[in-house]
Amino acid sequence: MARPRTFSQDDVEALWAAYRSEVAPGCPVDGKNFMLSIDGTTKSYRLVCACCGLATPWFVASPDGVVLRAMGTNEMTYGDDDPYRDRN
Repeated sequence: MARPRTFSQDDVEALWAAYRSEVAPGCPVDGKNFMLSIDGTTKSYRLVCACCGLATPWFVASPDGVVLRAMGTNEMTYGDDDPYRDRN
């Protein structure tokens, strides 16, 4: 499966809902579990694959859903040209 470049708002909301319901969501690349990464400074989260490192954008959780945070110039998503995309 090709590694997605980004996750949509709907993707992140579904993954967050699964994580909050204590069902570990599986990575679309390798099926491994996502872990929660927390940025305490901005009070935002992202879900990161424990095996391949694929990550959602940073987001803020609210009672109305998730709000995606804008990506900084040093935050990248993996693309098809990523040399580590097939790493297990």
